[in-house]
Amino acid sequence: MKQNRKEFSSYFSRSIKQNKPLYLLLMSSETNPFPIPVIGTFRGYAEENKIIIGEDSYSIEEIDSVCMYRHSSRIKQEERVNSNPFQGLVSPPFSKKEQKKLDEYFSDWGFRNEGI
Repeated sequence: MKQNRKEFSSYFSRSIKQNKPLYLLLMSSETNPFPIPVIGTFRGYAEENKIIIGEDSYSIEEIDSVCMYRHSSRIKQEERVNSNPFQGLVSPPFSKKEQKKLDEYFSDWGFRNEGI
């Protein structure tokens, strides 16, 4: 567990007050070697060491770390990728012959911006 219970409690209360989802990373185990991250709003305590996130309950011992969903580096990375999938791409250099072939190939294509 990377975080202590005090940090967990802070995230849980923020999740309730702001009605914002949490992003939980679970610890790997023999039965679950590659756990899927959990995304959901904290709903309360099921038992002494169990919490309810969304519709499911999880043992606090199986949680590795918690952060607010919007602060997750994975989510931020996905937002960057989804906002502009072509950002940062560099086209390979084409020879004049290759460029001419491409121009001929696309010459009869009618590109239009029809709006969505």
